[in-house]
Amino acid sequence: MSRGGGEPRDWGGPYLTIVVNHTEVQRKPLVATTTLGRSLDCDIWIEDPQLSRRHCQLEEALEGDGWVVTDLGSRNGTYVNARKTEGRTPLNHGDVITIGKVHVKFRARGYVPPRPASPEEAIKMSPNRAAMKVRNGSSSTRPLPTPSPKISNADTISPGDSAAGAKPLPFTRPPARPIVKESEEDDV
Repeated sequence: MSRGGGEPRDWGGPYLTIVVNHTEVQRKPLVATTTLGRSLDCDIWIEDPQLSRRHCQLEEALEGDGWVVTDLGSRNGTYVNARKTEGRTPLNHGDVITIGKVHVKFRARGYVPPRPASPEEAIKMSPNRAAMKVRNGSSSTRPLPTPSPKISNADTISPGDSAAGAKPLPFTRPPARPIVKESEEDDV
């Protein structure tokens, strides 16, 4: 169920969701050719002893209208929707590729990066312009507003004053007063 006009969200491109023990562990956008396997040289590295080093490969169809999965001679095979693949097998939006104990969900559209686990991870992430498109498909080219201080009398601002005017900020201290010691002559 989607919000709004009933259309699916077409914000991002195709992507894979890696699911192990009913938990999403990885979400990756697809590039022209994506290799899955146990080897660190693969585009998507999955630690599962039932996988071959280079288990299967996803690539754009030659016709240019979709994606296909190809088993790379793996020992345990590659399954699409619980059917063993032979040769190049076309993929549809929502298909589940099973390799070893891992389920890989194929999505033809709608990539959104995974939510960061902490604020520190959110700061490290680069902005994804593809995920920030407007619903109608066009991206917004209008720059975001940047707040700027409005200084009316820049020459008359003292260190205890705010930029908005002569009113001191609520957290500033009053200026220090000199300590004056009483003279001994006044006591006599």
